Amino acid sequence: FPYASTTAITVSGTASTSALVISNSASVGGSLTVKDGSETSPSLVFSGAPTTGLFLNATPGIGFSVSGTQVGYWGPNFLTMNKDLEMNSNEIYASAGLEATPAILFNADTNSGFWSSAADTLNFSTNGSERVRIDSSGNVGIGTTTPYAKLSVVGQAVAAYFTATTTTASTFPYAYSTALTISGTLYVGGNATTTGGIENVQTKYQIAGTDVLTSTTLGSGITASSLTTLGTLTSLT
Repeated sequence: FPYASTTAITVSGTASTSALVISNSASVGGSLTVKDGSETSPSLVFSGAPTTGLFLNATPGIGFSVSGTQVGYWGPNFLTMNKDLEMNSNEIYASAGLEATPAILFNADTNSGFWSSAADTLNFSTNGSERVRIDSSGNVGIGTTTPYAKLSVVGQAVAAYFTATTTTASTFPYAYSTALTISGTLYVGGNATTTGGIENVQTKYQIAGTDVLTSTTLGSGITASSLTTLGTLTSLT
């Protein structure tokens, strides 16, 4: 059709200012070439929405426009959506990703995001390094890749206070070799064992709510001689 560029060709439809209008289905045995189009004027559009369709994005890729606004594009290796992507009754799949290149990341920060190091494991990275891991047992690790409890922290942890909600004994495995500093009153509900002396008593010590040791006195039922094996007692008589 040598004059298709300047005159309209209508197939099962009415005359149009467009070069080609097809009102029914059509088959193309070879390639179909259209203009590049743009965000506000896509090259492949719908008759009822002339600013909604596909165009050539400069990325390069295929751009998607809705009402003259680009909502995403399909590039050589990825799909980018400028608007919220909602999947109803379906799933969104992603590759497992790596520590430095997470599978789910942010447009301006490609080394921070979410990935999976193994089946049933979720990892969180920032600045290309793993920071948090949730393993298949539901254990959360911060600063460790092998969490052994519901929360495992390798490094310093700071909190306003800790609350025990059960009667299960709490264990401080390294209190034997490193200092355990208590800046207030120490309450001991059971037996207390020490391999050295009790020194620099600033406040008081209680067992089951009863004062047994203060900076100047011993509690009732406690004698200085019964504590001598634990260390030197001074100014406590």
